[in-house]
Amino acid sequence: MVDTLDQAVIPEGYVVIALDETGTERLQDFRHPENAVYVFGRSGQDRIQDEIRCDHSVRIETARPIPLFGITAVGIVLHDRMGKWL
Repeated sequence: MVDTLDQAVIPEGYVVIALDETGTERLQDFRHPENAVYVFGRSGQDRIQDEIRCDHSVRIETARPIPLFGITAVGIVLHDRMGKWL
């Protein structure tokens, strides 16, 4: 975990995907790239895509507008990625 994306080392050729409540793409419709780096915003503090350089901004839609704990969001995204690749 890093405090800012500037501290992270992103390998060349990888796609940066920001996930928060206001992402422009729905997770249900998102096609995960093979070489991806996922960056999760803090619960309730959205618009991470305005703070970092990212190639995609994705949101997890829920039945009610509730913030998700980071570990829950990670699990949902990785499950979605694996399910779409099978």
